[in-house]
Amino acid sequence: MVILFMNLKNICLTDMPPLKVLAFTCSRYRPVLLRHALLQMQQQTYPLDHVVYLNAEKGELGAHTDYQDFARDVIPKKGQLIEVGFGESFSQNKNHLLALDLVDWKSYDLFLKVDDDDIYLNDYVENVVRDFHESHWDFSGTGAESQLNGKDYFKDRGLPHLGLSQKDEDYGVIGMMAGTFAFSKTAMIFLKEELEDFQGWEDVVWRQKLSTHPDMVAQKRDNSSYIYNVHGKNVSTAHCLKKD
Repeated sequence: MVILFMNLKNICLTDMPPLKVLAFTCSRYRPVLLRHALLQMQQQTYPLDHVVYLNAEKGELGAHTDYQDFARDVIPKKGQLIEVGFGESFSQNKNHLLALDLVDWKSYDLFLKVDDDDIYLNDYVENVVRDFHESHWDFSGTGAESQLNGKDYFKDRGLPHLGLSQKDEDYGVIGMMAGTFAFSKTAMIFLKEELEDFQGWEDVVWRQKLSTHPDMVAQKRDNSSYIYNVHGKNVSTAHCLKKD
């Protein structure tokens, strides 16, 4: 395992070979947030495709939980692609990885986990691509530069991560926000082939497996352009929502 911490250099992306980038999202019962996530990716300064696995519990599969119409007028930029599929809910790990099957995912170079409820500023993808060109990692992430908590915005209250377990500490896992995880093709092939049927939380198993893999390079990125959103329906931080 190699863990690196490096300063981001001022690389001109026009001098670098272009990367084919795929953002992937899973979303359930949050149609407004889903639409916002799609629109955010279309505002990015670096071109990318975006796939979403929209899902519902087996007993609730139907027209009332299928929000594909919320994407029908989100027009991708020229040369880009949006694909939204709908199906049964599995584990969070599998839901995320199933999104990739909506396209020929092995034709991409870089994979970005995009959560449907957070804020990605329009240079977010550009910063990830620049860092990837500079450092050649397989797995990376960053912290949140600020946070939104209900109606309150805390501009100077960054978050390096949401906590690490003792096993994380023992494994030497780097603290990063799960909504900022990014993967090389090598890392994504490993996740798809070895972990797709894992029944559990994606952020924990991904960070532990990739941080301890002898052939993977893990790194924390310096530039963020990511804002964490506490809205009361977060899986792990709903209890942190400020009460009015």
